[in-house]
Amino acid sequence: MEPAESLVVWLNRRLVDSTEMLGMGVYVLLRRGRPVCVGRAKNVLARVAKHRELAGKEVPGWFPVQGVYFDQVLWVPSHPDRIEEDLARIRAEYMEKGYENPA
Repeated sequence: MEPAESLVVWLNRRLVDSTEMLGMGVYVLLRRGRPVCVGRAKNVLARVAKHRELAGKEVPGWFPVQGVYFDQVLWVPSHPDRIEEDLARIRAEYMEKGYENPA
């Protein structure tokens, strides 16, 4: 049995491969099922972690990342040639539902 497999058995849970989140993509942060932020990043995992780290802290408006309280992350990998298009499409979908991106 591989070490990762034995860890899964010991924890009685399934490990999730999040390697792709180290790459570029568009993400939606939700709180209680409601979107609170839509954004894009070269490294989605790092950006999402930064949003969480800064939540509740005073951050200058010029700083590229604002703190956000969230309890769910949705995201889609994206190629540099289409990331702006993906971001616009996902933002439009949420704005149709009355959501405005605070960040």
